[in-house]
Amino acid sequence: MKNTIITASLFLLLGTFLFIPSSGLALGNTGHEAICEIAYLELTPKARKAVDSLLALEKKARFKTFRRACTWPDDRKDETTAKRKREHYINVPRNWSYVSKAKCPLAKTCLFTAISSDESALRNSKNSQKKLRALKYLGHWVGDIHQPFHVSFADDRGGNEIHLEKSIGCRKNLHAVWDQCIPENIMESLSLNPRKTSHRKRFGQMLHRMITAEQREKWKQEKQPVTWANESLSLVRKQQVKYCFENGKHCQYSPASLTHVRHGKQSNTRTINLTDEYEKKFQKIMTRRIQQAGVRLGALLNDIFG
Repeated sequence: MKNTIITASLFLLLGTFLFIPSSGLALGNTGHEAICEIAYLELTPKARKAVDSLLALEKKARFKTFRRACTWPDDRKDETTAKRKREHYINVPRNWSYVSKAKCPLAKTCLFTAISSDESALRNSKNSQKKLRALKYLGHWVGDIHQPFHVSFADDRGGNEIHLEKSIGCRKNLHAVWDQCIPENIMESLSLNPRKTSHRKRFGQMLHRMITAEQREKWKQEKQPVTWANESLSLVRKQQVKYCFENGKHCQYSPASLTHVRHGKQSNTRTINLTDEYEKKFQKIMTRRIQQAGVRLGALLNDIFG
């Protein structure tokens, strides 16, 4: 099948997608809370004391635990987080199967710059409020880079423009399935209720207990964000994920179109049918991503706080 010809106007259109904000560009609370609960359990006494000291400065009650603080960058009411929406993901060209260095491929800011700037603030800032914000951001960014669809393609907004035949509950689009549905399904398989805060804490604790010593040591050695990003990109490009279609080096939006294109009300938006079996199939992978993120975040904070 012949590739759709990309015209100059299409390149301009693709560029606009880089800056379209979306409520579907963040790993859901279920995943973020589990990751940061695991990370907190991984902390040394010294690092935990430093984290607790910073969180004691938090003014909003719901963000006073590290587990909940990691959801703060998704708080739409916060002006600071609104300015940093572009940092929740990494957009890559469709002919990339890996990222060679921790540099944003298609924009000035992305998860790479976000992780770097907030890690630096935690290490070097003398301002305690700035360090508190950096702590909340860093926990969130490490979670986002481990959600496979946060390292993907700009034109379909990381799967937000891949619609589902049956849109029910968390099943809004392909991105949302990985953000919310699969983590919530994992919780339910453990007899936990995703809507209960106490259960989300228990979820993190249960996943933490499942981590083997061998896994922990391996993941702690994988310190570079570019490694985490490549793991995510590799996952979304797998055929069974149903995100894109391999055509040579390109991962096309659909069999007939290289990219998702929208002109007013007209678009070539793709609609797919996902079953419960699809979500069950990827529970093990998403469980591992949550555990990896938690262990790596814990190791990073231990290093930062000595």
